[in-house]
Amino acid sequence: MHSKWPSLLLVFFTAFFCACDRNTGQPGSEAPLGKVQLQEKAAAPSDETSEPVSDTALLVLSCPELKPVIEKTILRIKNDERMPPISVVYMQSEKHLGELIKGGLRYNVLLTEGKENWKLAAEHGLTREKDGISLARNGIVVAALQSREIENDNPIKFLSGLADIRIALPSPLSSLAGIHAQQSMIRMGLWKKNERRGLWLDDRSEAVAALSDGRADAAVIYRSDAVQSPGIKILFLAPDGSHFDIVYYGLHLTGSGLRDEARYFLLELSGPDSGADWRANGFLPPPPDEP
Repeated sequence: MHSKWPSLLLVFFTAFFCACDRNTGQPGSEAPLGKVQLQEKAAAPSDETSEPVSDTALLVLSCPELKPVIEKTILRIKNDERMPPISVVYMQSEKHLGELIKGGLRYNVLLTEGKENWKLAAEHGLTREKDGISLARNGIVVAALQSREIENDNPIKFLSGLADIRIALPSPLSSLAGIHAQQSMIRMGLWKKNERRGLWLDDRSEAVAALSDGRADAAVIYRSDAVQSPGIKILFLAPDGSHFDIVYYGLHLTGSGLRDEARYFLLELSGPDSGADWRANGFLPPPPDEP
């Protein structure tokens, strides 16, 4: 990981132009964040949901793809006398830092994508770098409807040979997933330099919806999206090293209270009892060199 972080604006444009023009994504590195992370435009209703908030509850801010695993963990520990009620607000990772800085709710725990979110939160005094733990890893896949037939044993060769193929992906201009997706398409030969190929959509849920309503033949999305979406199948995984690492982290937020309860929740979420839930919902173990 980088030891010195430039300004947010520079980081975003560096990541974007590397993905689009230079294709410099490297194995073991993560996509930088910038203005993408601080955008305050409203997400689709399905991206921002919350449970009833209690003054005595452990309040968690999380990205929506983690919801099935979080719900299983909460169900497993709900009768533990050490734990208060747990309330969760779901929001895309790109909006997490802005939500925390805004300070409308007093969150105790942050579950977010990307170590940059962790580092930026620490720079703003919202957490400490030693107060985080890696939870899981995601991947990029090319997915289609279950009914889609592939007429070649090599799906990449098949798709690259279709001149009019309609590929849906999150926009690289507004989302981390879009940067990862575009990087992978370039490396797989599905996107040529200076080409704007595919349907650029607001987020991954829109890319999945484009498959269902017939606007797209394939979608470049997260592995967890494909596994958690009924009627969708994975055609193939993006090769290792074709995109930045997609790693999720859990953090206790400084000065928010319930420190022991937050740590216990994070240990349960990252522990062996949750391993099957992570795998069942399309996630992979975090890289071995992560905390």
